Amino acid sequence: MKVCKFWRRGPGDKMSKPVSGDGGPYFAPTDLLIDDHARQLAERLGGLPLALATAGVYLRKSVLSFEQYLHEYERRWNLNPRRPVQLQEYRDRTLYTTWDLSYTRLEKDSADAAKLLKVLAYFDHQNIWYELLHAGANDGLPGWLGDALGDLVSFENIMGILVEYCFVEVQWTTKSYSMHMCVHDWTLIGLNKMVDLDSYWYAFDCIAKSIDSDEREFLGHVRYARLVPHASRLAYHCFIEVGVLSKIAEDRIRGAEDVAQLLQKQVQLTAATVILQQALIGKEKALGRDHTLTLNMVGNLGTLYGDQGKLDQAEQMYDRALAGYEKTLGRDHTSTLKHGRQSRQSVS
Repeated sequence: MKVCKFWRRGPGDKMSKPVSGDGGPYFAPTDLLIDDHARQLAERLGGLPLALATAGVYLRKSVLSFEQYLHEYERRWNLNPRRPVQLQEYRDRTLYTTWDLSYTRLEKDSADAAKLLKVLAYFDHQNIWYELLHAGANDGLPGWLGDALGDLVSFENIMGILVEYCFVEVQWTTKSYSMHMCVHDWTLIGLNKMVDLDSYWYAFDCIAKSIDSDEREFLGHVRYARLVPHASRLAYHCFIEVGVLSKIAEDRIRGAEDVAQLLQKQVQLTAATVILQQALIGKEKALGRDHTLTLNMVGNLGTLYGDQGKLDQAEQMYDRALAGYEKTLGRDHTSTLKHGRQSRQSVS
């Protein structure tokens, strides 16, 4: 696997403009005192391997000097070197500024790869594989994404560009790609200033359509485990805060139930509850509060609350479902009797 090497400061260490080697870009030896800006850049990046590797890739493809790169870094964040900053703030700003510079170069080299990187913010940072992204392919996708997913080779080519820029890494054992967690955070915070609804629903479709409707009883199996982090990502707080899932289209509600069931079977109960709560809002809007399919989802939500030991909430859901079934189907209908038993059991 291609690895971006980086300079670690120590007694006698020397570096200069990054050059290419068998393992990728690295800093070739020279006297640090000769190129003081190289030392300043490394110190300003805090010695963080990922930041240094990304900067190395950018500089290898650019005519910028260390001094110019450092100047651009300072200009983009308008940092005051005399102002002391806390370590966490310093680290985040360092990484983001470095990635911004590389992303600008990436946009010029491959606009499609740059767009894909933004889309990957809506997936988990690990286990990104072709079949997952292809599962959500449809005629409504933008042309560039449809082309990237046209076949495995096209996908590998565009992901290879992201690997060259050190935004993603190849995971040979799982035949997938991954992204450093900090880079992943930046793709959402830095590249997606606002939640992109098209990207969110594309990710949703990829995950929902990766669940075989004939295998719902096997969703707790290990073969579905790699899908779980991506399903959990759909319940990420910034997506829920803007109410994306509550505006779910009617034709995606079944998929939301499948995703929630996957999370429940894989014991990711908090995320499962969030998905089901939001999908319930959408189902109520589409079908009404007393539709039998809505009431069935209410009962499922009650089960989720019960699994988490939230018995009061579980009882409320079961009672609501029972009242709805009585109103819609009558007191003696089998569904009414079933939820009546659940309601009694929740308080026993």
